[in-house]
Amino acid sequence: MILSLTDKSVQNVLDALHHYGWDSIEVVENWLLRAHHPVTGRLDVLVSQTEYENVALGRAHTVALDEQHTCKTLAIEDVLILKSIAVRYRDNDDVESILVTRPNLDWDYMTRWIDEFGVQKRLQRIENSALTSGRITQEITSRLRQRSSD
Repeated sequence: MILSLTDKSVQNVLDALHHYGWDSIEVVENWLLRAHHPVTGRLDVLVSQTEYENVALGRAHTVALDEQHTCKTLAIEDVLILKSIAVRYRDNDDVESILVTRPNLDWDYMTRWIDEFGVQKRLQRIENSALTSGRITQEITSRLRQRSSD
């Protein structure tokens, strides 16, 4: 989860997490909050600090949780970008799944950030892995690679 917060609102989030049963809360230099809930599990909250994070938050979609509550979720392109930047092995599978299930991504938008963060080669390796494993077809790979030549 990424939130746009001020220093004061970081404390408000911490108070709310405690109120709703989250524990083991750790704050890393006011940009990352880590919490654990005995039922729900782990939660990482990133405090937006970069132009990209603010752009991603601006593109987020509002989703109704119930009749009274909503939340914003990142666009799938931003999930792919963040997982590409994260450089965690488990994120490779998530990026591959996005490529396999969502071939019509906004590559014009994504290419700017992929280039800025220098993760083109990592994304290419994930695409090649998906092709080799048969999870993605040559036709989809060609469409993905076409973005590079546009």
